[in-house]
Amino acid sequence: YLADHAAGLIALSSCGSGEIPRLLLEATPDTERRARQAAGWYREVFGPAHFFLELQEHDIPEMASVNRAMSALSRDLDIPLVATNDVHYIRRDQAHPHEVLLCIQTGKTITDPSRMRMNNDSYYMRSAEEMAALFADQPEALRNTWWIAERCHLDLEPTGFHLPVFEVPPGFTPESYLR
Repeated sequence: YLADHAAGLIALSSCGSGEIPRLLLEATPDTERRARQAAGWYREVFGPAHFFLELQEHDIPEMASVNRAMSALSRDLDIPLVATNDVHYIRRDQAHPHEVLLCIQTGKTITDPSRMRMNNDSYYMRSAEEMAALFADQPEALRNTWWIAERCHLDLEPTGFHLPVFEVPPGFTPESYLR
């Protein structure tokens, strides 16, 4: 399905929970081969200029090795890098309210040590300056972040519904087909 609808899309490899980063973190003999295979598939589906391997920094020890492996995959498979941040809230000061929302979603309390939580307060919309400081050693990844941003065009009216056009079979209205 994804391959059938990939035309015109720009795809990124995802955060540490994505397929390629998870494969890179596995401790199996064929980890690297499987990660290379997955990255190659995405490159083929989206095209060489429309699939990017993400680099992120959230002070998670495993992410340093993932970032190194992503850089190696980038060189080996000619897949461009992009610097991103795993954004769960807009401002840094929203980390605690986000943690409360996670508790509500998962039925836990804020005092439960086993609750789902982020490892720190870095999951906000970092500024360009912050990203440049974090990835100073990866200027091409920073340039690709801007390249992607420049190609994203979305203009939503500030009011009303924003629903996709859904074709219904002949003889139906959208309402009657839904019923």
